[in-house]
Amino acid sequence: AVLSQTYTRGGAVCLCLLELDRFDEIINNQGYLAGDEALVILAQRIRKALRPLDFLSRYWGGTFAFLLHSADQAMNFEPVIRRILDEVCIEPVETSTGVLDISCSAGAQVYLPNATELTVNELELMALAHLGQAKQEGEQCLRIETKKGLATNHDAFL
Repeated sequence: AVLSQTYTRGGAVCLCLLELDRFDEIINNQGYLAGDEALVILAQRIRKALRPLDFLSRYWGGTFAFLLHSADQAMNFEPVIRRILDEVCIEPVETSTGVLDISCSAGAQVYLPNATELTVNELELMALAHLGQAKQEGEQCLRIETKKGLATNHDAFL
């Protein structure tokens, strides 16, 4: 609905996938309970950093998806996502098995409406590809791209 609304009314929409770095390592070393506790705390931190109108969901494993919308097509989502990454990872996470130093990486796709409407699946696949690239670059990385209609330009690589 947000994509269709953006396509017909304008603005910009950004799908961001934020993944806890080394999540498998946490599960293997601390157990599933610690992993679940860390995810609950991270979800609370992400929710606190988002606006009430933004959408947050667990995507899979140690990954969350959030959808940001702006009525302003010139909106730069990169500093918003960077702030969310910083706020989520600002302090260690206390679990029943100990304290975990955490970091997260993110991949995001911004859509600006033009001649072609982007599907939810296309937006998701693009954000997922950017998350994979961010994870390859190291911990606490963000890769974000803006797609306007059929033309693509890269806004930020961090």
